[in-house]
Amino acid sequence: LDVLCSIPLPGYNSMQQSVDMWASMDGHLLLYAFLPALLFGDAMAFDVHTFIGSFSQCLLLACPGVLLGTGLTAICARFLLQWSWGLSFVFGSIMAATDPVAVVALLKAVGASPTLTMQITGESLLNDGTAIVIFNICCGMYGIGPERSYGQMGIYFFMMAIIGPLLGYFFGFVAYYWGLKRASRKHDEADVVIQVAITVSTAYLSFFVAESEVGVSGVLCTVMAAIYLAQHSWPVMLSHESMESCWHLIEFIGNTLIFLLAGVITSRVLVKHSGQLHKVLGMWLVLVIIRAVMILVFYPLLRQLGLGTTPKDSAFMVWAGLRGAVGLALAVFVADQAPDEEEGEILIVFVSGLA
Repeated sequence: LDVLCSIPLPGYNSMQQSVDMWASMDGHLLLYAFLPALLFGDAMAFDVHTFIGSFSQCLLLACPGVLLGTGLTAICARFLLQWSWGLSFVFGSIMAATDPVAVVALLKAVGASPTLTMQITGESLLNDGTAIVIFNICCGMYGIGPERSYGQMGIYFFMMAIIGPLLGYFFGFVAYYWGLKRASRKHDEADVVIQVAITVSTAYLSFFVAESEVGVSGVLCTVMAAIYLAQHSWPVMLSHESMESCWHLIEFIGNTLIFLLAGVITSRVLVKHSGQLHKVLGMWLVLVIIRAVMILVFYPLLRQLGLGTTPKDSAFMVWAGLRGAVGLALAVFVADQAPDEEEGEILIVFVSGLA
């Protein structure tokens, strides 16, 4: 095998270097490069009227639901997998971020209830923000980033959950009045490109300024900016098809690269940790049960709040709590920063396997 590996194959070295570069990508770069694209396109395509009607239900699942899911998942990881409390809570916060992209596409294809579709989509976008705020707190417990007291955690959560969306509202306002409305000349073909460029710039600029410069939730800031544009900007869009096609392509590229990167990293650690695969399958079953418990606990409120829900819709929501690109990005970030390299590798195996 050593002899075979030493044979210089055409293109092998450049391919191997490329794979090595992807596998060793900085975790911060991963979050800043992919999260805005994955979040903004979904939020900008919202039916705002239905979202407002379902907002209280989405918020219930995205705040208390995420806290409950994180806690139960962390307890199960601590006692079933024998992990440390710090790693268990990091894992729980990562698993709290649902990403049912395929589920939503299927619901739209079969003409399912707009209310059910919005509850699943809205929960996913809002709980991304909540889960990442909890994730940052848990990272401090694990030794990545600053460790906070309970009082500091409360202030931090307030800053992230309140100031982030307000900043996003400001970015959406500026993008609409200063950008999209000005670039809406129907007989100027360049304005179509300008409008697409403004939305892409808004997605990345809002995330960067919130996360890096202001120190609030970049996810919630970006999502709120997109929701503002979803509510106000479509009447001045010159080409709805071009805008939607561009954002579908951006989302597709982002999802593809995230899963490609996860596959590259997982393949490298899987040989070393192949004995964990049966545990991954067991943990998947545990997560489904935890999801069912969460929906059952909040069902009385889900039925009363907003547009309401039915027992069938609630049962479907148990299976719609899939994990995907956002969780993978957070897991890769932790693996890059983890104080214990082996724990980081095991986390990658579990998160990618569950996704």
